[in-house]
Amino acid sequence: MRTPDGPALGAFLRRLLHFDKAAAVRLTGPPGGGLLAVFGRPPFEVLAIRTIRVDGLPEAGVDATVSAGELLESLGEDGGFAIPSALSVAAAWAGMLPPRGGWTAVASPGVDELRRAVAGGVREFRQRVESLPEQRRTREELDATAARVWDAQVGGAVDGLPLRVAHAASGMGFLPAPAEHAGEGAAVLRNGPWWRLRTEYGEVAYRRPVGAGLGLTVG
Repeated sequence: MRTPDGPALGAFLRRLLHFDKAAAVRLTGPPGGGLLAVFGRPPFEVLAIRTIRVDGLPEAGVDATVSAGELLESLGEDGGFAIPSALSVAAAWAGMLPPRGGWTAVASPGVDELRRAVAGGVREFRQRVESLPEQRRTREELDATAARVWDAQVGGAVDGLPLRVAHAASGMGFLPAPAEHAGEGAAVLRNGPWWRLRTEYGEVAYRRPVGAGLGLTVG
């Protein structure tokens, strides 16, 4: 198989492997189609998604969970790649993908707006940590502090979007620096408890736990 989106696929896989050297990805492509969706699980409790164009997709389609590292190793400079053997023990997250249809667009924020929200969250986290006595800066306390910050809402035009979604998009390279874009926008969609943030560089999907509070607003 070959993809004209080889550089984008390579960048996506390298980001996942930066967070987890044993990262897995789930690949899904419909029968007779020319698109392959690549799902990964970065450490933000979200799913990161990159859809690539593919020539030579099997007529029966593709649905497999494989090693991100092996997939990256197979990717050639010409965009050629091979789907590795499926993992004998699939990643637990791979069994719960976001719904394919039923999404409602709720906002179209600018990339800069989302980057500012993430920067605000980072400042909030640092301030909270710095205010903790040294003896309380345990892993459990830091994790709880991070959860409180990133479970907050982005606020503004995308009120309701969990900040962790924008944070993950930034970490995966889906929110480019201002010098790399000319004011591109993003799309925020919702389907029940699911949220989805889409830019031209990739997507992040997140299923909010039922009954979860919205927390603080970081603007």
